[in-house]
Amino acid sequence: MVYLSWPSEWSLEPDHLIVLGGTLQRLNLYPYFDAAHYALTCAGVRSDLGPTGTAFSRRHPFSCWLSSMIMSFAGSFLAGFLLGEPIIAPFKRHDDIILATIVWYFVFYSPFDVVYKLLKLFPIVVILSMAKEVQRTAKISQGIQYTVKLYPNSYLVQILVGVARGAGGGIVKIVEQLVRGSWTLDNHELMRPSFTTKASVIASLIFVLERHSLYVTAPHDLVYFCVCGFFVYFKLSSIMFGVNDALAPLENMFCAIFMGGAGDAFQRAVEATREAMKAGRPKSDEEIYAAESEKYRKQRSTQNSVNHFDKKNKDFIDPVVINLSRVKVDSRIQSRMLPDSFQLDQEILLDVGAQLHRLKMFPYFDIAHYILATITWYLVFYAPFDCIYKLSKVLPIKCVLAVMKEVKRAYKVSHGVAHAHKLYPNSYLVQILVGTAKGAGSGIIRTIEQLVRGVWLPNHNEVLRPSFGTKACLLASLVLSLEKNSLYVTAPHDLVYLGIVGFFVYFKLSAVILHVTDPFAPIENLFCAVFMGGIWDALSRALAAARDRRAGADANVNGSIASGEKKDQ
Repeated sequence: MVYLSWPSEWSLEPDHLIVLGGTLQRLNLYPYFDAAHYALTCAGVRSDLGPTGTAFSRRHPFSCWLSSMIMSFAGSFLAGFLLGEPIIAPFKRHDDIILATIVWYFVFYSPFDVVYKLLKLFPIVVILSMAKEVQRTAKISQGIQYTVKLYPNSYLVQILVGVARGAGGGIVKIVEQLVRGSWTLDNHELMRPSFTTKASVIASLIFVLERHSLYVTAPHDLVYFCVCGFFVYFKLSSIMFGVNDALAPLENMFCAIFMGGAGDAFQRAVEATREAMKAGRPKSDEEIYAAESEKYRKQRSTQNSVNHFDKKNKDFIDPVVINLSRVKVDSRIQSRMLPDSFQLDQEILLDVGAQLHRLKMFPYFDIAHYILATITWYLVFYAPFDCIYKLSKVLPIKCVLAVMKEVKRAYKVSHGVAHAHKLYPNSYLVQILVGTAKGAGSGIIRTIEQLVRGVWLPNHNEVLRPSFGTKACLLASLVLSLEKNSLYVTAPHDLVYLGIVGFFVYFKLSAVILHVTDPFAPIENLFCAVFMGGIWDALSRALAAARDRRAGADANVNGSIASGEKKDQ
């Protein structure tokens, strides 16, 4: 009798697997594995946008970038939130942010969309998916290892942090959809967890048991290799064979036995028998089964029709055509010299800036800010004859209050950047974000305020359509951050502060008096037309139009030839 066996050279010793697991753990994930993760994440964001993805990226580039960054660092954001750490901490590393931004730019704005089309090719999807699963295993292991140091006796916290690190993208997707203005109430990871989330729960449970030597006594490197192989195997099964959820049969069986399935079936059988007895004769088993099957099919068809209706009624964003002719650059600049009596010495400007910087905001400037921000809501809403609200609309009073509020805004931006500089001295992006949040937080938090009042509009928020106040605070935070770190801005701090205050006050008065709402609009239109795909879109449209004209000319020639042949006949 001949026994079939594996060739001897194909056999793997446990020591070999342990060595492979150790090699996988020591892999440097930056930049190749991280780039694969960023590429697939940005491609997923674009696929989630649907056919309006190109138009959305042209119309709302900041919202598109923020959505991609939220999904790219979702695990770190969620883990920091669960552990009570600053959720902005993932932005500390410049190399990660720069790499993710470069990948995002090529996915959304590459010439002729070549990068996004390459990411859809089957071999590239397989390679990038394998790299991403290796990175997912490393993030889960590192998350649990870090949590064990903080909460050594809390297994549940360790599992939750591991799941957050490995499958945070699906859980944080609600926030990403809010940023894009396309949030759906009944479509999130907690209601319908994906296989990735379930697999991350299993992997986190195994790592926790192995860390505490409970039921899993194999070497850590071997456990790590098996978990990584588990992720890669089922990911390839999903891509190649369409096996989207390998745990679904086990879940259905478990729910049927332990989650009321058997009791519900028994109750339905009893009710059907009771109805049959009332009708005069007992129903057979086949009739009961047919009735229950028909009822189940009707429920499924109703649910599918509702889902189809929801998909058809999604918001559609019209494509945006950037008109370069609207961008006007006035090259006629007249240089006029001021009289000698009007010349200002630099020392005077420095002294004025120092006085502004040391100016006490309480109580006068704070009161002006509170009036405009409705903190003194009682007087604004409930004054006799509505006199306070009417006075705040008078142009001179409105100008005075607006100037005082802009001085307060510059003060908050400066202090926000200074505070962030002490906590994160090497992270310029964190300093800029904190300064912008301090200066323009009301516009960003307005979404929550609208939710409180019940008037929230999904496609109308500060991230989608940033106001000039947010853009000005972003620019001021950038200048102050560069000045704090002595990069490119070497002027004294008091002079820089005075310039920022003058910038805020000048454009605020321009908006109040002259109704100049957004002076940055021409520059933004020009930038988007040049760098955000405008040139490539125009070139693609020109090529498509030329192709259509050529096809029309060929059709006319063929038609004339055919008519000539008929005449000859």
